[in-house]
Amino acid sequence: MNLINTIKNLFRKGGAALGVVQSLGKITDHPKISVDPKEYDRIALDKRYFEGRFRKIEFRNTYGDLKKRPYVTLNMMQVICRRLASLLYNEQSEITIETRPEKADESGNTVDYKAPDEADTFIHEVLEDNDFPRLHN
Repeated sequence: MNLINTIKNLFRKGGAALGVVQSLGKITDHPKISVDPKEYDRIALDKRYFEGRFRKIEFRNTYGDLKKRPYVTLNMMQVICRRLASLLYNEQSEITIETRPEKADESGNTVDYKAPDEADTFIHEVLEDNDFPRLHN
């Protein structure tokens, strides 16, 4: 199976070099993507900080030799994100999304729709899939 994948990759690379197959170096190379590439760079930098991946520290030891060591973090970005998430979203919160226009009866009173909104259903599925606490609706 590995040999077959290698041959497929060779054909893809050869086709891209000849211009037969389009390939993108970055997502911002696509003409339909209108986001500033600096925004993707900022997101990548923020993700690196969140993961605690920093460059090695250069220092001189007591003998005057230049040494390198890994940057040791306290994972403060992850701690801060968890703390903010617990402050912003708690188990008593209720999330409801309504994208449909209000519906009224003959007397002008608003009437609830019988079926839930598609956007509301989608958001609740995403929250459940990502292990958010049970939502009370």
